Amino acid sequence: MKKHMDTAKGHLVVAMVKGREVRINFFSPVLQLLVGVTAFLSSLVAADRLFHFYVALYWRFSKKRPEEAFEANPLPDPAACSQAFPKVVVQIPMFNEKEVCEQVIDACCNLIWPSDRLYIQVLDDSTCPITRSRVIKKVAEKVALGIHIEDRWRSNRQGYKAGAMIEAEKALGDYEFTAIFDADFSPEPGFLLKTIPYLIDNPRAAFVQARWVFANADESVLTRVQEISLNYHLKCEQYARFATGNFFNFNGTAGVWRLSAIKDAGGWNNRTTVEDMDLSLRAYVRGWKFIFLNDVTCVNEIPSTYAAFRHQQHRWSGGPMQLWRKAMDQVWESER
Repeated sequence: MKKHMDTAKGHLVVAMVKGREVRINFFSPVLQLLVGVTAFLSSLVAADRLFHFYVALYWRFSKKRPEEAFEANPLPDPAACSQAFPKVVVQIPMFNEKEVCEQVIDACCNLIWPSDRLYIQVLDDSTCPITRSRVIKKVAEKVALGIHIEDRWRSNRQGYKAGAMIEAEKALGDYEFTAIFDADFSPEPGFLLKTIPYLIDNPRAAFVQARWVFANADESVLTRVQEISLNYHLKCEQYARFATGNFFNFNGTAGVWRLSAIKDAGGWNNRTTVEDMDLSLRAYVRGWKFIFLNDVTCVNEIPSTYAAFRHQQHRWSGGPMQLWRKAMDQVWESER
């Protein structure tokens, strides 16, 4: 019995020694490599953040603003000279947005622009009967007031938001610009007057992006954390990239695109879940310029529930990786 116990003890000691050798010779170098790679990537992220912060801080206290490099002459009085205004379409893509669908339609119908030069498209892919009922009623109400607005409902969600935008383009004809607002955004009446002059006077500008501000930031800890994160993205990252002439993407809403730039870049594409970044990247490699207006804002609501927040973050984090795999060759071949 004692002999068997001694043998077992010996085997255990041998196993422990071999296990230690495996840890030293295999696991330890692998872990050290992973720690080194992680530290290096963290350093890159920190350097990127410091760069954005420095540039944003510099321009905050500079006498000049980066947008001043672009000419933007004020437009005349819409009532007195409507023919001087370009034709603009306002597109409102939405899906089951029963809480805010009426609010965004009201806000877009209140935009200051000659009525004969403005066309509003409600791109509704909703399957929710309550949303559909409210959209139909609200659009009918606006049509009765003489507003050129159309409810474009699709019985399928093929291509999702990008698919809806592609189908809507068929009805645009000779329109020059498109202002895009998601359902949870509420532009102020003067939004078009503040943004479109930059596109009129800068023929190589593809889009103008306004800064988001948040109506429900103080609702909970979750919304407050999102506000901090999004404010960094908008006030530091995008502002710094614009100021230094680097690439930044359209945020999908609260901005105005030149329709000819969309066409030149290949149009909307549903190959990823970040169709806004996809279009921006293709326009950028085609040589188009982008404008970020820090002083022009658009109110919106950020997700107030964890489920909605998780869904949004999954799309925002997974989409860029999808785009990188599909657009990598195009990026490497670009001279920009």
